[in-house]
Amino acid sequence: MNPRLTIVLVAVAVLLGGYLVLGPGLGAPTDPDSPQSHEWFYIVDDSKINRLDAAYFGTEAVFVRDAERVWHLTDVNGPPVSEEFAGTPFLAGGARSPRLIIENPDADDLTLYGLNSPQITLRFYLEDGASYTVYVGGLTPDRISNYARIDGRDGIWLLDRTWGEHMARLITETDVFVSTATPTPEAEG
Repeated sequence: MNPRLTIVLVAVAVLLGGYLVLGPGLGAPTDPDSPQSHEWFYIVDDSKINRLDAAYFGTEAVFVRDAERVWHLTDVNGPPVSEEFAGTPFLAGGARSPRLIIENPDADDLTLYGLNSPQITLRFYLEDGASYTVYVGGLTPDRISNYARIDGRDGIWLLDRTWGEHMARLITETDVFVSTATPTPEAEG
């Protein structure tokens, strides 16, 4: 083997090894002030959610979980939901936010960010009787996020637009979330 090539390869290996040993490492935590760090806007145990009330520009839909943990539209006697609904309680259970916009908003701030008459209102109820309401307002100028707030917590946050779009679909495409499967007759035996 060429001695010059060997020296170059050994030097590269030593530099790479030194970086991995003395550098930040591959699994090092991110800087909390980094833009990539996302704080929880809110989080609850999604398995404890037993009702979701969603409103989109005033049109509403209600989803209720029965004792067998099956979700239904309107009430426990309503039609069961389809597989499209499967991740909705998980999404409703929490959202990360890339940024807190305003810590203590006033009425003018709510108007400016579309939160005085929000596009989407999602209220969810937990088994223990607690309830939370999330308000989703206007889009950011880059159309990547919505402005959002949660009732009882100060602050206006950025919330990924796709979260709000899914919650809006609960209203605009309710038929997609209702199961069209018919029950199969039980086999006689």
